[in-house]
Amino acid sequence: MKSLLSFLISGLIGTTVIVNGVTLNSEDIINETKRVVNETNIHQIETALEVYYVNKGHYPDAINREDMLSELLEDGYIRRAPANLVGFLYEVDDDGEDYILDY
Repeated sequence: MKSLLSFLISGLIGTTVIVNGVTLNSEDIINETKRVVNETNIHQIETALEVYYVNKGHYPDAINREDMLSELLEDGYIRRAPANLVGFLYEVDDDGEDYILDY
């Protein structure tokens, strides 16, 4: 199934489609999809971090996003790490009382 989807997406790259008189550029659609996926990943991680904080009284004391995600995975706060981690930033602040999460 993934190979079929990859084939279809690669075939659409650079393609302009006209639907009901509206011109759609496939690259714009793919870029918008990536943006929405990144926002969804951030929201999922923020939610897991808040539950973690409620349970433990502090945010994960990780030095980078990979360590933070590993801790959330190991403790069962998320099932799997987001596929696209490029550009994600995680820093713990105020002795575990706050964090910065951005992309």
